[in-house]
Amino acid sequence: MTSFKTNREQLHIYLDQKNWIELGRAFHKRPNGSRYRPVLEQLHRAVQVGRVITPLSDTHIIETRKRIDLPSRARLAHVMSSISMGWTVAPGHALTQFELRAQIANTFSQSSGAHPKVFGRGVPFAFGLGTTLKNSDGDNVNMPQTMRGGIGAFMSQAAVIEDFMCGGDESVNLSAVDKFRRGQAAIAKRQEQFRIEARSHGRQVHKRAYVANLTLAIQPKLVPLLAKFERTWQDFLALGKDRLMDFFSQIPTLDVETELVVARNEDWSKEIHANDSSDIAFLSVAIPYCDIVVTENYWRHHAQKAKLDNKYGTVILDDLLDLATHLN
Repeated sequence: MTSFKTNREQLHIYLDQKNWIELGRAFHKRPNGSRYRPVLEQLHRAVQVGRVITPLSDTHIIETRKRIDLPSRARLAHVMSSISMGWTVAPGHALTQFELRAQIANTFSQSSGAHPKVFGRGVPFAFGLGTTLKNSDGDNVNMPQTMRGGIGAFMSQAAVIEDFMCGGDESVNLSAVDKFRRGQAAIAKRQEQFRIEARSHGRQVHKRAYVANLTLAIQPKLVPLLAKFERTWQDFLALGKDRLMDFFSQIPTLDVETELVVARNEDWSKEIHANDSSDIAFLSVAIPYCDIVVTENYWRHHAQKAKLDNKYGTVILDDLLDLATHLN
């Protein structure tokens, strides 16, 4: 992952939702926003000259849609679209597929093929959809590259991104938000039960148990990928516990997910929160693939304790103001 980053011309900086809100306060001269005005101006200049890309993720878009106050949502969406300039980052589920293929090839001494496209343009890319169109039968429609590029350019426009985050039927949005929140709460409940069951076994057993559950969860993805390399599920399991643990430690998105989930589960001073799943989802992509990540102090602490910053060559900050030294 580090070599992937060193070949890039721009810095890719991931800001969590809290940081975008702080930039929004500075941009719109809202209360408590003045202290972030200098970093906003620095970041805007760096983006304009092409030195920095600040991509939006599906988490950003969902969290923004969750804001009930529509004028407040519109102000935030405007800042996010202006600073991101339409750049988005692929979701974890899209990247994991490529990572698994590459690691299967490496494990069985074969060529891995194409690398994942991590950064793209527009809202569809953030949700792993790209610019693929489907017909009434659900089949992909082949498009000329010029048309595909035109769709991508259109979808990355600030007005389109803002409309996606603010437009549409609010009653439908409220229903979707309620469903999403109930889903997050259900995940948190299952994770709380899992960590209670793992509490008496120690961290390493806890980690192995999480990886075992993860293995079963992604089995539908793994089996067809293994078949492409003329390997079976039994061949995969035959690697044994230690090599399987090493296998998953080489899958960036799953590696970060595992380390943060286990660290959070082992921290009994903090209750599992419904938003944790969203935080871990974006960090699982941002830490391996972005150069700088600005997130909450809690996640920065655990990521650095697990040495994920060193492993992936990523600067992890917990204060937006600290970003200024990296923009000079």
